[in-house]
Amino acid sequence: QYADTEAIVVWPRSKRWMTVTNNDTSRMCSYLLKACSKGTSDSEPMDECLQKAKSLIPRVVGSNKSDISVLVRSIMTIGDESLAKEFLSSYLNNSERSINAIFDHIQTLVGLCGTEAITSLIVDSLNTTRFITDPTGTANFVLKYLDSFGKKVAISQQQR
Repeated sequence: QYADTEAIVVWPRSKRWMTVTNNDTSRMCSYLLKACSKGTSDSEPMDECLQKAKSLIPRVVGSNKSDISVLVRSIMTIGDESLAKEFLSSYLNNSERSINAIFDHIQTLVGLCGTEAITSLIVDSLNTTRFITDPTGTANFVLKYLDSFGKKVAISQQQR
């Protein structure tokens, strides 16, 4: 029997994450980064990290730039190409977020997924409401993306 001030609490590792972070997105991102770092006391199996990262994507897409950076670092540590594509696709298809906020991470994601895969995701995002709601911002993003790979794009205006 324990005194009122003492207790032993045992919970599954899968629940520890939500309990320790108090379901706060920033804390969950930081926890995930530690969990997917090998050789630490906080390390967890990659399949558990992958599941945590997948569940964080919708939360982080609507979150701040710092959370996005931490999640991208976690995705790179996990090294799962489909996870990286899922994250980028979710971000690009969220018309409420500035498309330029993700640009700092594009090169990192290209390193994991390859230029063709990332370019394909970007082109697919042009068919969404993002282009309709922010055509200038979207076009500037695509031009900046292409320029980062040395692709020269000329914009011509048709005469009416």
